[in-house]
Amino acid sequence: EVMDDYEITDIYYTKIRDNTQVPYDENIVLVNIGPAHLGRRSIAHQLEILQACKPNVIGIDVKFFAPKEDDPIGDFLLEQALSKVENLVLASEFAVLTDTSS
Repeated sequence: EVMDDYEITDIYYTKIRDNTQVPYDENIVLVNIGPAHLGRRSIAHQLEILQACKPNVIGIDVKFFAPKEDDPIGDFLLEQALSKVENLVLASEFAVLTDTSS
């Protein structure tokens, strides 16, 4: 349970990366959206706070595959928060649908 919200990038940014050689860019802020059980309402609330700071862009490295049938209000709040972000970048993936190899 302790490791559920732990990613390999956490190790990189806390243990491996040498910040004396590669300084942080103070113009970029990373925000962890928290554990999955907090849900889309929590993400919507975080987006509202971030948007109030007038960022140049907000990128979200999470994929929302379908509405959550058990929390339609959370979906609605997330939709509203996302619609207010002026410059939004969402996660996606490249999918090969056919074999084009020779």
